[in-house]
Amino acid sequence: MLHKSLFLKTLFLLSFLSFSNVIAQRPSTQPVRNTFTGNYSSEGDINQKGILTFELTNTGKKIEGVATYKTFDGQISTGVLSVNGYTALGKAFIRFRDQRGNIVADGVLSFNSNQMMIFKQTTRSSRVPKTSVLKKSFGDNSPQPPTAPKKFSGKYSTTGDANGSNFTIEMTENLGKISGTANYNAGYGQNNSGVLSVLGNVEGTRAYVKFLDQRGNMVAEGSLFFNSSNEISFTQNSNSVLLPMTAKLNKRQY
Repeated sequence: MLHKSLFLKTLFLLSFLSFSNVIAQRPSTQPVRNTFTGNYSSEGDINQKGILTFELTNTGKKIEGVATYKTFDGQISTGVLSVNGYTALGKAFIRFRDQRGNIVADGVLSFNSNQMMIFKQTTRSSRVPKTSVLKKSFGDNSPQPPTAPKKFSGKYSTTGDANGSNFTIEMTENLGKISGTANYNAGYGQNNSGVLSVLGNVEGTRAYVKFLDQRGNMVAEGSLFFNSSNEISFTQNSNSVLLPMTAKLNKRQY
């Protein structure tokens, strides 16, 4: 009787261990966080000579997608590059290949404290930037993070100055980034800047901006701040004749 009881206990223990092992080996039903999935662009990064874009899919530890890089002066335009890699320790280790399958560059992706994606090249290729800060693009159906009030968004002008000059800025603020266009006509046949690109960052109550010509060359830089809800002041931090040293611009109503 004792042997029979011991046998039954042993059989029960083996059955329990076998069942536990099966449960442990079942695939996890917890969703995998696809951290790097999405579309990203470096547009608005005022420290760059061009725009880097990614369209990535992150499944488990696998990274796949495409990328492009084009400089403002047009000297570099990669076309569509394939991107493949893997994730580890919160980073993505990726490789770029051209349409013939040739290796173009390697790099690492990560996120900073502001949830911006950081790209760092680990090779020495001139076809992609050494570093870049990229912002995620959200579709209409994607949940978006809270955004700061778009204080600087709008069209501003000095139209009506007694000296006949006219300085206009049309810009959009999104997630602390400034992008837009500007034009300055000094009046009475003097300098006309033509259409300039405006890129910058918002820090506190000020916007720090750079002005680029149509070839992507920086022609001036300065800062903007509000005098009132409908008036901003511009102060140039360079010494360019293409823009005024200071100006007060009124917000236009569309």
